[in-house]
Amino acid sequence: MNKASCIICRGVAESVFEKKIFGQNVKYNLCTNCGFLFTERPAFWLEQSYSSAITSLDIGLVNRNLIYSEILACYIKICHRRSKKFLDFGGGYGLLTRIMRDLGFNYYRQDAYCENLFAKHFDLTDAASTSQFDLLTAFEVFEHLNDPLFEIEKMFHFSDTIFFSTELMPDTDLEKWYYLLPEIGQHISFYSEKSLKQIGENFGAKYFRVSDSLHILTKRPNNKVRLFLFKYIAINYLKLLRKMKFTSRGSLLNNDFESAKKKLVL
Repeated sequence: MNKASCIICRGVAESVFEKKIFGQNVKYNLCTNCGFLFTERPAFWLEQSYSSAITSLDIGLVNRNLIYSEILACYIKICHRRSKKFLDFGGGYGLLTRIMRDLGFNYYRQDAYCENLFAKHFDLTDAASTSQFDLLTAFEVFEHLNDPLFEIEKMFHFSDTIFFSTELMPDTDLEKWYYLLPEIGQHISFYSEKSLKQIGENFGAKYFRVSDSLHILTKRPNNKVRLFLFKYIAINYLKLLRKMKFTSRGSLLNNDFESAKKKLVL
């Protein structure tokens, strides 16, 4: 069995399965220590996979930003009441930044690979001071990181608190996990809770799990009561959305995703 060095904890990582990415077999390595899963490096296919920064398979982008904006506003009001300036790292088209500014939060956007369509004039370079923000968000970014520690260090340069989303790895059927998305080749880093805690330790930060997809890394002292209050609200909000299936007719999101995936393969 092929082995590699884990890029999070430097432990031993073993090749556990392969997937075809743009017609080539690519190894997925799993760390035996922290549980971090990553594709073989260097990821030679990335230039091709980012020919379009936002993949056509990301049909959940609008819905996700609407949901996360509500959760984020709640988080700020409960846990960051005195915060005044915010940065969305890897902010894509700038949709979240625009929504948050519409809600009254002084948000800015950063993304080196994607055009700012919705939050023009509110990029990182437009901020009066780019040195520090009270909170940094990074939604659906961590799974794209070729060198997570390097990129997370950049995030901590801007803020001592990172509120982010990425799906935690399942305990079973890892090879069949939908989040791998080899069809697009952009998801190359996958995290266990233990690996996220290890990342926190690497930077002298605490890790807090909000849900299977929402997480916090912070270097600042936190009021645990407020954090758990926010967690309770966020989890129940997500449960309510799942129960409602977004609309009375039921969301077409999953069906559309499967349909788009088949067309992409063809």
